Amino acid sequence: MTEITINNITGLVPPYSGFACNAYGVYCEYLGEIIVTPVTLTLPPTFNSAPSVGIKIIDSTGCESFKVIDCIDIPPEEKEFQDGEFFYFMDNELYQFQ
Repeated sequence: MTEITINNITGLVPPYSGFACNAYGVYCEYLGEIIVTPVTLTLPPTFNSAPSVGIKIIDSTGCESFKVIDCIDIPPEEKEFQDGEFFYFMDNELYQFQ
């Protein structure tokens, strides 16, 4: 994924600062100022092959919102599981072998 479109921002006061982060919100890169939505932001090259990206929005009062977006959509038939009596699909649902 090289771009992300933000259709709306609620609960925060404009203008906003947009950041792309890893899924844990630790490593972040500034994307730019957001004044109106919808807006399309170009992600830095370091996120081109990332399986997910965290989008952090900080408003003019210092409040922030953070959301992780999955970049890769894996069809259900291709999900991996653990061997044994119990296993977890990648959507973290627990299943028990019969």
